[in-house]
Amino acid sequence: MAKNVKYEPGWSLNLTCTKPEKPNSGDPVRIGNLTGIAIKDEDAAGKTVVNTGPFVAEFSVKDNGSTGIAIGAPIWYHDDATPALNNVSADGYYYGIALEAISDNQTATIQVYHDCAPGGAGTIGNGTVGTAQLTANGVTADKLSAAARTRAVTAAIGAVTADAEKAVFVAPTDGTITGVQLLNSTAITANSTNYWTFQIVNKGAAGAGTAVVAAIDTNSGEGGDGESLAEFVATDLTVDAGEADFEAGDVLSFKAIKAASATALADTVIVITYAPVEAE
Repeated sequence: MAKNVKYEPGWSLNLTCTKPEKPNSGDPVRIGNLTGIAIKDEDAAGKTVVNTGPFVAEFSVKDNGSTGIAIGAPIWYHDDATPALNNVSADGYYYGIALEAISDNQTATIQVYHDCAPGGAGTIGNGTVGTAQLTANGVTADKLSAAARTRAVTAAIGAVTADAEKAVFVAPTDGTITGVQLLNSTAITANSTNYWTFQIVNKGAAGAGTAVVAAIDTNSGEGGDGESLAEFVATDLTVDAGEADFEAGDVLSFKAIKAASATALADTVIVITYAPVEAE
């Protein structure tokens, strides 16, 4: 045997546990990204003999996902939770595999197969999962970051000299409007008499909807937004969170309403950003 090998196979080690603060024999424990079971109570020096390798033990486990726990489901270690093991990966550390089932929202003592933890907070080694390990359509929008989920649609409106309404977006999926911007090549100064009102209207799939999703105006008078438009500078419309959700097939229109002799728009562009929702 190599002279620098200290333990073989090295599953049982005398360690200072991260959690719980004072382990007792039989407790599931965590040491950094490593998990295991306490073989003995913590000693006076703060050390605990821990089995970090493969084993099967009975633990109290809770269904925190409200879905029940099936045989073969992954189990996660959670600091300061009671019990410490459940089936929610968020903020947890991979612990092992359930060998018995638990009903929805129940806590039960079941057998858990513990294998070597692949990393903290449920992470696994770089390169472990590739395209071959992912099923077709296996990565849903809900698993993407906010930036990765966000889509943008640009609609060229052109010149606007009078009241107008033009279709700018057809929803490919359910989703939520997260932002609307208007760009224009003509500077327009806010005015209490000669002003524009701009709206994004959800016409629905049948084209008859009237819900205003986002709006802004250049009315400097009482009750107006008083927004001036700078040439070639994006202006944010105010999105109504209560009207921001849409369904697949909904049509959004850009509506411009002119008051008196408001300055005409030129080279108008609308940019709509949205986050899609995974289809049920």
